[in-house]
Amino acid sequence: MARNISKEDQLEIDFVANLGSKRYYIQSAFSMPTEEKRIQEKASLVNVNDSFKKIIVVKDAVKEVGSYKAIVKLHKEVSVEIPFEVVAE
Repeated sequence: MARNISKEDQLEIDFVANLGSKRYYIQSAFSMPTEEKRIQEKASLVNVNDSFKKIIVVKDAVKEVGSYKAIVKLHKEVSVEIPFEVVAE
């Protein structure tokens, strides 16, 4: 059973990447094996009230629906390739 995130919990975002008018919020987690851990990792991102991209990067493969690679361009000379899994909840 997942617990609720209280105001006492310290919520922070691992990385914020900015370039001009673009912004990416990035959480990193080794794994998210439980619903409680998924809620914990999503909590900081859900609390950001804007329309910028929010990303969670995990090492684990989760209920695989499809495997893809995203190339996130952070600067004209800096890009990062991120493998990710599309999952059904």
